[in-house]
Amino acid sequence: MKIKEFIKEYEEIVPLNIQDEWDNSGLQFGNTENDLNGIVLSLDFSINVVEYAVKNSCNLIFTHHPTFFSPIKSIEFNTNFGKAIEMAIKNNVSVYSSHTNLDYITGGVSDALANLFDLENTKPIVPKDFNEKIGLGRFGTISSINGEEFLKLLKNRILEDNILIYGDFNKNINKIGFIGGSGASEIKEALKLKLDLLITSDIKYHNAEFAIDNGLLLVDLGHYISEKFILEELYNIFKEKLNIKIEKFYYDKSKRKIL
Repeated sequence: MKIKEFIKEYEEIVPLNIQDEWDNSGLQFGNTENDLNGIVLSLDFSINVVEYAVKNSCNLIFTHHPTFFSPIKSIEFNTNFGKAIEMAIKNNVSVYSSHTNLDYITGGVSDALANLFDLENTKPIVPKDFNEKIGLGRFGTISSINGEEFLKLLKNRILEDNILIYGDFNKNINKIGFIGGSGASEIKEALKLKLDLLITSDIKYHNAEFAIDNGLLLVDLGHYISEKFILEELYNIFKEKLNIKIEKFYYDKSKRKIL
């Protein structure tokens, strides 16, 4: 299978035309005529990911966040970003990104997070183009549970000891929303849906104050943690469909500490 054939099959399931206008999902750079030898899955493009791909003989890096958002006027090979691009090109490694289209699609980023729990009646928090199956975030119901007990369950499922919470969790929760990545802008939508709890990341002070004043509990997992579970989902899908090496690249947790 050539890289271009893999991309074609992927985009039939996760189309580019559902991404936001400002986004840059799709091929970032590389030669799609090359045979696909192996894929490294990562949230981001970096020198560490390229080194890992080369070491493991993988010639496609598949990221969630695009390598390029804004127009590039110059690339300095003496920077880590420039070195990463230079190394990728010299080693014939292509880079493909799937960002907001993977956020919106059924089975995407927010679903990967929500699937850690037994949610029922799941729907997008913000449907896209009035489509009830695709859109930003996911919400649903679970059996009523005390908020403090749910936090213990959450930490156990995400394998993290430290999370940032807002509000009084000493009450029962039943209706929960998940937005992988930055989701604080949708707090008003969460309130319209009468959610008890919204789990997301990048929550600012005034967002939190507004939510607390209106009775919405918040959990800020951090951007990385809120999105990393999609790598496992993609790994399982690609591993089943492709007879090639599939690798997952996670950043060293020692670089992300809460003291």
